[in-house]
Amino acid sequence: MLQLSWAGLRDRWTSFAGAVLTVCLGVALVQSSLLLLLASATGDAPPGPGRWRRCDSRRPESSR
Repeated sequence: MLQLSWAGLRDRWTSFAGAVLTVCLGVALVQSSLLLLLASATGDAPPGPGRWRRCDSRRPESSR
């Protein structure tokens, strides 16, 4: 029985390697998606237009 298992593995090693590679890439994709989702959900918003009020070159002439 063990010889039959080894023979099947030798014949189909590329299929097993492809399956392992596919699972690894799938896990990496899910992990990166969740990391991006968590980072965007819990991150603080960058400072708004208040920081540009000090910079006169970005304001139109009428509002100076």
